[in-house]
Amino acid sequence: VEPEKAKPKSAEPKKARPAADKGDVSKESEIFVDAGRKDGLRIATLMKEIIRLTGLTRSAVGRVRMLTRSTFISVAEENFDKVLGALRQIEIDGRKLKAEPKD
Repeated sequence: VEPEKAKPKSAEPKKARPAADKGDVSKESEIFVDAGRKDGLRIATLMKEIIRLTGLTRSAVGRVRMLTRSTFISVAEENFDKVLGALRQIEIDGRKLKAEPKD
């Protein structure tokens, strides 16, 4: 059995991927939450609570970045107040989340 020879690389530059079509390109703002993974918070649990309290769909909430002790949630401006209010109602281990607009 002969070892496989490396295929020569193409001289053509790689083509850039087309940007994903996001449909509605509304302006988003970010919400800071003072809890993260070390506080027992999980993205799935947080999203279930936001959906339950606001009646929004998952697609209405943007990117969620969860860190060790904090979380950042991107939300379209038309849903911002609704999501911010919902986050302020959520309790983790008997402690209400503190949520505020990110500067």
